[in-house]
Amino acid sequence: MTFRAPKYSLHSASGRAYAKWKGSRTYFGKFGTPESREAYEKWLDKLRKLTEGTGRYRTTVGRLCVEFLKHAAIFYRDRDGKPTGEAANFKYALKPVVRMFGNLSCSEFSPLKLRAVRDDLMKRHVRTQVNNHVHRIRQVFRWGVENEMVPGTVVAELDCLKSLAKGRCAARESAPVQPVSEEHVNLALVHMTTPVATMVRIQLLTGARPSEIRLMKPELIDTTEEVWRYRPHQHKNAWRYRPHQHKNAWRGKDLVIMIGPRAQ
Repeated sequence: MTFRAPKYSLHSASGRAYAKWKGSRTYFGKFGTPESREAYEKWLDKLRKLTEGTGRYRTTVGRLCVEFLKHAAIFYRDRDGKPTGEAANFKYALKPVVRMFGNLSCSEFSPLKLRAVRDDLMKRHVRTQVNNHVHRIRQVFRWGVENEMVPGTVVAELDCLKSLAKGRCAARESAPVQPVSEEHVNLALVHMTTPVATMVRIQLLTGARPSEIRLMKPELIDTTEEVWRYRPHQHKNAWRYRPHQHKNAWRGKDLVIMIGPRAQ
């Protein structure tokens, strides 16, 4: 027997979420809240087991998203155990997925449905953001394959949806972020105190962040070679500024800032 998931609905008189099954209503709490959606998904799982029995690939898209976000809240953390922004990025990416296809079985999610989600994302985001969110959605379904919630064929099909190409789609382009001209920096330097102006000059010469310059101390700099090596993550208060959370920190690579003769 094919299970048709009852719709997650709003009871306008009370503001509660409910679903109807065989003539009776079940309420889940305040409509639109994560708690009510989670209660709804648990209720669906019970119904599904009653109608289809237990087995692999019975998960809905909504349940997959709920379970992945629980995983993301634990997995995406920095060295100090603090959450990074990536879990929130997944939440934003999955909002239209749940809204449009939350009741759908994961095994029925197809490239055309992913394209419909992408079209919805294009209304609010620029092209590069849309591509990033679509990549995250694919990643959620890959996680589902690992946990036997999604058939592997679904991911193989979703990978066939190409990324939006610049100049070949209707998505908006983001304005390029340009560096501040050195001429403007030099004009500003005369209005700074000597320590602050020195910090800015070192930033220009090394490409370091402001927090990394603030943490700089002689004992953190290896001066044994012609080009000095500065490792800000070794500072005892580095956790306050988190300058070491560069894009390769999760790979276990340390941040090393090179200091040439002019910066020295």
